[in-house]
Amino acid sequence: MITHLEKGGDIAMTNPSLIRTGRPLRTAILTLLLLALSLGHATAALPQSADDAREKAQQKREKAFMDQISGTTLTGFFSTTDQKPGELPSPDNYEITKVTKAGNFFLFHAKFGDLKLPPLPLRVVWAGTKPVITMNKIPIPGLGTFSVHLIIDKKLYAGTWSHGETIGHMWGTIKKTGKTPAKKAAGKKSSS
Repeated sequence: MITHLEKGGDIAMTNPSLIRTGRPLRTAILTLLLLALSLGHATAALPQSADDAREKAQQKREKAFMDQISGTTLTGFFSTTDQKPGELPSPDNYEITKVTKAGNFFLFHAKFGDLKLPPLPLRVVWAGTKPVITMNKIPIPGLGTFSVHLIIDKKLYAGTWSHGETIGHMWGTIKKTGKTPAKKAAGKKSSS
């Protein structure tokens, strides 16, 4: 028997029956090790690509939401949980001229009835593929502090609201009004 120390080789060389298979076995192990390492690098790159794809899909979804809700009127009703039996819900009307993205918030430019509101920085979260406008204790000058959670589903909206101790439901339809702020033409002179 040839010993490991005499040949200065690997463990396979200690058994004469493995002398012929020692080098191919070592090559196979080395190949498998290199393959495993290269697969490790390939799979490490996948989450980044998946994250990029998710980010692009989210940006596309957010843009579609902003396009969908800008230039609309939400017309419907609201009720309170302390309404008397048989009392009808109250009419509700919001005009949303424009929605833009500002960091983690969406900036809503809107009117409530005839009252023009200051731009409202609101969160939009997602219930599956449906946007939910979320407002938690936001002070609105002249009206007070409100909370709203409003899901948008195509041309419908529904949700809950609160103002101090008063809480209730709101629902209605969304219609495009075409009233979006005019974009200023850069560098163009008036023809008049």
